[in-house]
Amino acid sequence: MPPRTVQTEWLDLFQEYLGRLRSLEYSQFTVNTYRLCLQRFIKAHQDIPLSALTPEHIERYVYGRSVGARTKWHELKYLQAFFSWVVKHKRLLKKNPVEGAEAPRWKSRIRPAPTLEDFLAMRRQCKTLEEAVLLEVYYWTALRYREALYLRLRHVDVENREIRVVKGKGDKDRIVVFPPRLQALLREFLAGRRSPDEWLFISPRFGRAGKRRSPDWVREVLARLGRDAGLPYKVTPHVLRHGWVRMAKVNGMPLEIAAKQLGHSKIEVTSRLYGQVDASDLKAAYDRFLASADVKRNGSGPLHDKLRALVEKGELTMDEFQKITRRDGWLG
Repeated sequence: MPPRTVQTEWLDLFQEYLGRLRSLEYSQFTVNTYRLCLQRFIKAHQDIPLSALTPEHIERYVYGRSVGARTKWHELKYLQAFFSWVVKHKRLLKKNPVEGAEAPRWKSRIRPAPTLEDFLAMRRQCKTLEEAVLLEVYYWTALRYREALYLRLRHVDVENREIRVVKGKGDKDRIVVFPPRLQALLREFLAGRRSPDEWLFISPRFGRAGKRRSPDWVREVLARLGRDAGLPYKVTPHVLRHGWVRMAKVNGMPLEIAAKQLGHSKIEVTSRLYGQVDASDLKAAYDRFLASADVKRNGSGPLHDKLRALVEKGELTMDEFQKITRRDGWLG
């Protein structure tokens, strides 16, 4: 048996790691992302033994790429996951070389998130029933771009207002729900259509009849609706998804429920989206809080009782209590 070379060691680890990702049911998109990242890294270090890698090697590679800080940060995370597997499962290294590398700093992007008024303005620009259904499906279900595009009629339960997502992100299935207004629209849109295997959005073009609508069509329709509505940003399926998050957050939907609809396996991801609050979101949520607290001008409600309890404990003065609850105060 020929001796193992440095290149052979790298190649064996590469193939085994990708096989592990597949066995853990990572989506093909995620597996391909890791594959491209590791191929680039291994090509640049194929003559360096695994045991000789240092954080300096990692930094030189990541910071030497002509890409943005955000991409560099993601690249570092992919490498960190790979070498963590090498350390914990293969036991070929005592320490992950990525841990000592300095992560690039980048400003987190806050994607535009349409308000309900923005959505209604786009809705008025729809020229066909199909365009209206496309817009409302993306907005009211918070489906990802491909999840909605790959829907077949058998996945849409109009009567129960449910959509079954098959092999969504991470190859996971889930159920999402939608409101009665979309239910009525879908009934009209699907009238006379019977085949369960038919795509929800089918192309009428010659040569493509019966086939699924193209990704370009989805992008073009949504972008045009946004432009015609006068919105200052480009509308995409993901922007509409963030619009749903904004609506859920302002109206007090619990994180756990929102995470189920969004298809987030980790609630921390939903929490980060909920944390992106602008001034209008803050005001709406604040007003909703005041309404739920049922604070009346005549001094009743749970919040009023809590404030009075603070006075009795000596943690709030009567003057402060009166300033808060007086008729012209911030609760009045």
